[in-house]
Amino acid sequence: MILRLLYLGTSCGVQTLVRLDEPNANLRRFKADCRDANSYPHGIFVTCTNIDDDRSCRIDTEAKSFDSLDLMRPKDD
Repeated sequence: MILRLLYLGTSCGVQTLVRLDEPNANLRRFKADCRDANSYPHGIFVTCTNIDDDRSCRIDTEAKSFDSLDLMRPKDD
């Protein structure tokens, strides 16, 4: 389910997926490292608040955009 969420909802291209240890038994966290590190240079974190319901999983990491690269493009007149 986590892989499907990441493939459909992001441009990550998951390279590795690791489950993180959480003290709360009903909460699961995951960290995915991306093949395309442009938008997610530090990976993506996903939190599932209810382990019995896949719909409770949410992507915690927002995609990065590097707007300063647009300054290097020539302006169209």
